[in-house]
Amino acid sequence: MIDAIALRSLAAVDRLGSVVAAADSLGYTASAVSQQVKRLEARAGVALLEKYGRGVMLTEAGRLLGVATVTVYRWLRDGFITGEQLTANAPWQIRIDQTIRDRVVPTVPEGWIGLDQAAAALGMARQTVLHKVQRGQLQAVYVNRGQRKGLRIKVSSDQAGLFDQPS
Repeated sequence: MIDAIALRSLAAVDRLGSVVAAADSLGYTASAVSQQVKRLEARAGVALLEKYGRGVMLTEAGRLLGVATVTVYRWLRDGFITGEQLTANAPWQIRIDQTIRDRVVPTVPEGWIGLDQAAAALGMARQTVLHKVQRGQLQAVYVNRGQRKGLRIKVSSDQAGLFDQPS
């Protein structure tokens, strides 16, 4: 399982290019951020950061999913992937299992459309479409390569829009 707080710290290091800057932005000490990244590295069994000039950057292993760490953190927050807390106030953790692997694909599957097109096709707001994805009422994948990166929704012709009357 991956600690979501440590993932957030890694995302900040990636975005800002240094452990000190990440710590300042998150309100942690540099030591705390460094320890969180080391826990992630120990869990993954590989280095996730490498020195780059006077700062640091993600290694290839750090980019393995093909998405930015902030994207994974947003997915956790938005419910696209699920997390768990083992005890109250413990860090959130996500499990990279086959379900998540199936949701991250290199190319757009046939018949899957972008969020804006799905909202238009269903006659509802983007946020409503996302809520339906979170509740499992719509299927979604994240395309992680090419020019068509991003969330894709499967909308079949028999799915009712917001104002459609059931037959």
